[in-house]
Amino acid sequence: MTIRGRLFRLSPSNLFGTEVKLADFLEDNVAPSKLVILGEYHGISSIVSLQTRMQEVMVSSLPKPFLPLPGAVVPSRMMTKLSAVGGGGRQQGQGYGYDQDQGQGGRPRVRIVMEHFSTDMQPILDGYQAGTMDFLGLMNAYREIGTEGHDLKPYIPALESARLSPHQHLHGGFIPRTYSRLLMKNGIQVALDAAKNNGYVSPDECLQGTDEHYNFFESMLTGRDIHDGYNSCQTSEDCGNDGEDNVMDKVLPSDRFRSKMFPAQILKDASMAFTVRNLLLGLNNNINCNNTNAVGCEIGTGGRDTTTSQDKVLVIVGVGHMLYSHGVPERITSHIDGGQKQPDQNSNSNDNISHENTITNKTLRVACLAADENSHLNPLETLKKEYGGPDLNAADFCFLYEEADGTIAASGRYDGKKDDEDDGQSSIDIRPNAKRKEELTNDMIIEETREAYDRVGATAHLSGGDKTMAKSMMTSLGYTPEEFEVAAQDAVNYQGVGCPHRHVSIKRGDKVLDMGSGLGVDSMIASGAVGPSGTILGIDLSSDCVNHANKRAKERGLHQFVSFRRASLEDLSKVVPPNDDNVGTFDHVISNGAFCLVPDKRAGFSECFRMLKSGGDIAVCTTVVKNELPDLSEDGLDFPICMQTFARMEELVPMLEALGFVDIEIDFSDSLMEVEEELDDEKEHDNMAEEESDESGEEGDSEGRFKVHNEEGRESFRHLENFDMNTLCARVVVKAKKP
Repeated sequence: MTIRGRLFRLSPSNLFGTEVKLADFLEDNVAPSKLVILGEYHGISSIVSLQTRMQEVMVSSLPKPFLPLPGAVVPSRMMTKLSAVGGGGRQQGQGYGYDQDQGQGGRPRVRIVMEHFSTDMQPILDGYQAGTMDFLGLMNAYREIGTEGHDLKPYIPALESARLSPHQHLHGGFIPRTYSRLLMKNGIQVALDAAKNNGYVSPDECLQGTDEHYNFFESMLTGRDIHDGYNSCQTSEDCGNDGEDNVMDKVLPSDRFRSKMFPAQILKDASMAFTVRNLLLGLNNNINCNNTNAVGCEIGTGGRDTTTSQDKVLVIVGVGHMLYSHGVPERITSHIDGGQKQPDQNSNSNDNISHENTITNKTLRVACLAADENSHLNPLETLKKEYGGPDLNAADFCFLYEEADGTIAASGRYDGKKDDEDDGQSSIDIRPNAKRKEELTNDMIIEETREAYDRVGATAHLSGGDKTMAKSMMTSLGYTPEEFEVAAQDAVNYQGVGCPHRHVSIKRGDKVLDMGSGLGVDSMIASGAVGPSGTILGIDLSSDCVNHANKRAKERGLHQFVSFRRASLEDLSKVVPPNDDNVGTFDHVISNGAFCLVPDKRAGFSECFRMLKSGGDIAVCTTVVKNELPDLSEDGLDFPICMQTFARMEELVPMLEALGFVDIEIDFSDSLMEVEEELDDEKEHDNMAEEESDESGEEGDSEGRFKVHNEEGRESFRHLENFDMNTLCARVVVKAKKP
């Protein structure tokens, strides 16, 4: 198991930025800790590898006589210490576990609480660990429940480590997402009462958060830098004697998310903290698990799962739920230090008091951050920029991770990379499932998009694409026969809403930036226009799409002047930093459909402006909403997230003008949402057969190629058939120049 990355101290302040070896980190910090909180970016293989090692080391540090456990790896210095206390006779690198003769009831365990599973999913986790289902069965059951939507495949090493060890147990951590939707629709009190009644949060929970927590939360939504001129003042009165003049120098948070989105975030934090608190304090010991999904119940223990005062807890949660101890950590501390503790029936009262007092003193917080080129040269500068310096106590350690292939990730916000090869992370699904955009942060929308298109990219190499259908579609959108021939076999991977090539004059030797390049079809077409003397650079959020496009460019002999990099379209600075030679040198920026799913349109167009040379132009094919979308929430319905993310038509021109663009034009010449395709009778019959096969609900075509807009998504939004999409939306081409 390879762990690619470096570990740095963030606290205490006098050790901020000190690098620590992995073995020392595990032995001196993870092993002694009662509670470890790992703030992750979802699905990153390097982080999952670290998580798995942490699980095993925490098991090895449980204070009981040990017997070998196959497969676990323990630092050699820890093995020496264990041998000294009765663990002799074991070989270096061999894992340790509890004697099976001690019985199930009193065995201490490492409890792994994962954000990816709601507490309602405990029965399927128990079944997985008891051996009544394998990983495929777990994944199918998870999808059938359908409330959380993470991609579990990257977590196989950690999940399997827990399944194979009698000393680890998996727990769901978050309240089901349906409660966030309930809060957004019906208000805080309704959702809170329901959460309390169903035992998801403490009876004392009130969903109040501090101003400091809101400042951090709001910055995640808006991208505001909380460390840029911000001195923790929340109002002009708080900002010193200079009053209004001084507050203008501060970057203050907007209040727009305080009423609903912030409480919805806290509701998740509170449920996770309540779960962890119950495990740490043994509050599940009096629960009969035969007829309940209560925290701690598991299959295979005679209907009971007894926690002990020697249990440890590893919490796996997104960094947004733990940095600066906001969210989950502060609520765990509040529960333990100030909550009403029930006595442990299997321990005397003195043991309970001692146990409670040691929990918060033995808590370890580890935050993950993607490495970039600058962090390799100057990690201290990176840590100060990201976390604001040593005095803010963002976490105890930072894991500055790299991707599994050894290349460098671009940033902690979107995991881009410095080069043309990428490994991606996986999270939640872009396919429609009646979520409100108001419930999702920009980062979450980006993650949904990335995960869906990673699945497209991962299967794009498989056979089964329909070149005849692709030609019909591309012709109807304005591509010429010559351009289709340049696309060649890659045409079957076309994804787009228009034809940007009709709106820019690409010529030999030009530099073209393809924003949201996907599987590279428009970039390949542009390569035919610029020739070997030109340059094509494609940028895409999906690592699997980037990998596929780079592979195809190499196979086609175009890699000397056609390349692809991974980044969010809202921020290219990690792959094209301000001092990069490519900044301000591109003749054209093209984009085909990607801006539909960019949450922050202004940031995306700002990057287009930054990359263009003077006189350069853009042709961005995208879809816009003509007016505000109707509110369907009263009927329990909604529009797909993609539609909710479309730009408002009237916003585009003022936005581009403010960014400095000139000669702005919104082209509506081919704006209808339905595209007519001319097919012969035989081909139309084939398509009908393909549609019938799609009714099976499979996510790919007959050859396993994944489709974003599959039958599952169509079924979720059958109600949209009642709308005339042409009255709601339009396909447009955004054209403008840099003066």
